[in-house]
Amino acid sequence: MQKCFFKSCSNPVTSDTWRCDFHRGRDRCTVENCFSQAYARGLCARHGGKRMCQSPGCPHRVRVANFCSKHGVKKAKNRCLEPGCDLPAQSHQLCVRHGGSRRCKWTNCTAYARKGGFCARHTTQQMKEESKRLEETVQALWPADEPMANVDFELPNEDPMYTDILNILLTM
Repeated sequence: MQKCFFKSCSNPVTSDTWRCDFHRGRDRCTVENCFSQAYARGLCARHGGKRMCQSPGCPHRVRVANFCSKHGVKKAKNRCLEPGCDLPAQSHQLCVRHGGSRRCKWTNCTAYARKGGFCARHTTQQMKEESKRLEETVQALWPADEPMANVDFELPNEDPMYTDILNILLTM
């Protein structure tokens, strides 16, 4: 079985061609003994198919607006609006030190909120309590003459849909 023409491609060639299905729409570099795919003007990146970064002395290829990813336009990170503060803004254009974050909703907890208004420690605690309330609600609504078969009341931490369902059930 013959392998694809392009270097580092181990896929088998398709019938009556010199390349695999993945490379079927790509041409090869026109430079002799080069096994790379062509990008522009029949040339691969190494032989001039991609332009070089315009930053003096940079050996990397262009990504955006004539510059490589290292020298291209970078989005400025927002800074805290408090005069004299150079820390990155988190929320409401303020850093954590100047009120740009929320505290955990758990009573007497001084940690910063991470997910759902709770800190890392109390997010799991909150999920356990919500799971317990869900179990109590389902048991209260379950018909008395039907057995509850293998109902899992543990809520996955990652899916907000379960929290929405829980809130709907609790408001019934």
